[in-house]
Amino acid sequence: MSFDSSSSSNLPKGRSLDDFHQGEEETDNSQDDFGLDLVDELSEHPDQPAVRPVKKWMLVAGMLAILIVGALVLFSVTAPKDNSSAIVNASDAQKSTQTVTNGGNVNVVISQSKDGIAVQATDLPPAPEGFDYQWSASNKDGSIRRLAALKDDKTDQWVGVSSLSTLDDLSLSLETDGGLDVPEGEPHVVVDAP
Repeated sequence: MSFDSSSSSNLPKGRSLDDFHQGEEETDNSQDDFGLDLVDELSEHPDQPAVRPVKKWMLVAGMLAILIVGALVLFSVTAPKDNSSAIVNASDAQKSTQTVTNGGNVNVVISQSKDGIAVQATDLPPAPEGFDYQWSASNKDGSIRRLAALKDDKTDQWVGVSSLSTLDDLSLSLETDGGLDVPEGEPHVVVDAP
């Protein structure tokens, strides 16, 4: 089989078959250069991380974490601290006992060095169904705050309160289950602050 010049007549004028093959190589090289250009561009900015969109669940999880931490901090700051053991064990503790009107007694301990008073009810009759014994503190400014609602199995727990100079008295009353912020029941015993 012979190669004649008529097969080369399909080529554009002024170009040989070798020129045509060189053009293909140039095209392939330009595609290779595109890949290298992309690598070069990425390597010029190694410090810039790829930007990824933030997912909604990540925002929700972050907000929940902030709320939980905030609530825990707020609770730890505002929750009354029970310092009854420090008051009871203080070197200057003054102890006394008072009688509860419906039965039982209250142990009272006052400590000037700990600036507090601690009380413990003993031998109380069981609270009626739907009620709990509750310790409340009355302040000299007229405000009242709940200290502790005592469950039947823990009526003899110590309850302490600080700031004797602002305290008027402590009272024990029967309140609806779980206690009330402002007591409604008649006090069964009132312990005056010094």
